[in-house]
Amino acid sequence: MAKERPLSPHLQVYKPQMTSVMSILHRATGVFLMIGTILVTWVLVAAASGPEAFDSAMECLETPLGQIALLGWTGALYYHMCNGVRHMFWDLGYLFKLQNAFRAGWLVLISAAALTAATWYYAYYM
Repeated sequence: MAKERPLSPHLQVYKPQMTSVMSILHRATGVFLMIGTILVTWVLVAAASGPEAFDSAMECLETPLGQIALLGWTGALYYHMCNGVRHMFWDLGYLFKLQNAFRAGWLVLISAAALTAATWYYAYYM
């Protein structure tokens, strides 16, 4: 007869922490960037194929769904970049104290949001 052993703690047992959530978001944005790169490649191939193909691609991107996809891709790009810079500081041996890691996490989130907003502001109003 098999002995009943306790199950290992799983995700619902742990309280989400800034560093763990940032790590999960970094991986998720990496996947989203890969998918978005296919979209960007499609637009570049359409541009190289001629005006009709490019106009068709731009019509798709100008729809609300296309704009949401581009906004998400832009946000993912900036988040992934800013979080990569934070990780570079970790590789150099900085920001290991819990308070510093927490502050750097918020700095990454605020920077990514500000860069995304600035990019979209520039794209629409400049």
